[in-house]
Amino acid sequence: MPTWPATLKFFSARGGYTLTSPEGNTIETAMSVGPPKKRRRSSAGPRLFKGRIDNLPVAQLAVFEAFFHDDLLDGSLSFEAVDPLTLDSRTYRFVDTFEVRPGKPLRVRIDADLRILA
Repeated sequence: MPTWPATLKFFSARGGYTLTSPEGNTIETAMSVGPPKKRRRSSAGPRLFKGRIDNLPVAQLAVFEAFFHDDLLDGSLSFEAVDPLTLDSRTYRFVDTFEVRPGKPLRVRIDADLRILA
């Protein structure tokens, strides 16, 4: 499994950090009488993580894009990285694509949605 490049900071900007509860991990079943029953599908439901990398030097953008396109096959593979909040090693996968926006001179900002798988 690929590992986040050591030369790149992970999605740790506080302004872009959002973590949600497990998504789609419950199922609701209608009962013939009374309210519907709701239960958990799994004890390991995936969570959505919105992250941002601020002030990334433009020169490192090529490293990020190579990791995404070559190592992760355009984001289809999962990878290991250290959670910026808990400092635990976790398995992530990009939900879709990422956005690159200009920041300070010769720097960019990257925003992306990731799924925490484990």
